[in-house]
Amino acid sequence: MASVSSAKSSLPILELQELAINITALDLKPGVITVDLLKMSGVIPADWELAQAPLQSEQMVQLTFTNGLNILSQARRLMLLEQTTDKDPSTIQGPAIAQAYLSKFPHAHYQGLSIAPKILIGFPDHPQAPQQFITQKLLAPGPWQTLGQEPLRAALTLNYVLKRCPFSLNIAEVQFKQGPQDAISGLLFTGNFTYALPEPNPPDPLEYFTHRLSLWQTDVQQFRELLYRKFMGGGVTPQATAQSTPPPSTPTSNPKPDTISRSLIDSIFPDLF
Repeated sequence: MASVSSAKSSLPILELQELAINITALDLKPGVITVDLLKMSGVIPADWELAQAPLQSEQMVQLTFTNGLNILSQARRLMLLEQTTDKDPSTIQGPAIAQAYLSKFPHAHYQGLSIAPKILIGFPDHPQAPQQFITQKLLAPGPWQTLGQEPLRAALTLNYVLKRCPFSLNIAEVQFKQGPQDAISGLLFTGNFTYALPEPNPPDPLEYFTHRLSLWQTDVQQFRELLYRKFMGGGVTPQATAQSTPPPSTPTSNPKPDTISRSLIDSIFPDLF
């Protein structure tokens, strides 16, 4: 892994991003979704290829394509999952495929839609940083934090009420692998913008969910601004992390780290150095 010249002036991080789109419908069944159906209906292009054989069981079907898009079908739920690290927004495929699915199957009993972006920020050289961020930056200090033989570890779920929909944010300390290297400590931020049909006079489900899906970039941008500007205090920006790393478990070496300014380290992790 590339190194920085001085830990006193910068803290190397890794940033990994993911976007999940979930569609719920009463009549969705796992076995209905196949590659042939998706191609014949025009939901996906005819030249798409699978990266591996479909994973199938009575509860779910998972299709993994060579372009990185995963389609997971379960009872009453269809999920499109995609690693978005280093991708230009115009090249992200999940939203367009979800739109195509809605248009090709307009008579399903659609009930809900969620836009769920994730950002994983890893600290290769400072495994204590994620734990300190949650317990020292987000939680108030107190004697309740000192119990047992190990430092307190915590995960937080925050629920917001936006004008357009409910939004939840989960913040958790995680361990993940980057190729053959040792496990890296990180902070996983998981957002969820949840859309249900408005009451008491619900609109046409297909029209409503199609419109909300077309505005997915608004949700992702608000999620990123909340993370970088309000939780990270502007110390990491989308521009600063544009040259990031491949997804976890990809056997690629020497990822290029980004940096957080020392002033941000002092404010978030005052006891690191």
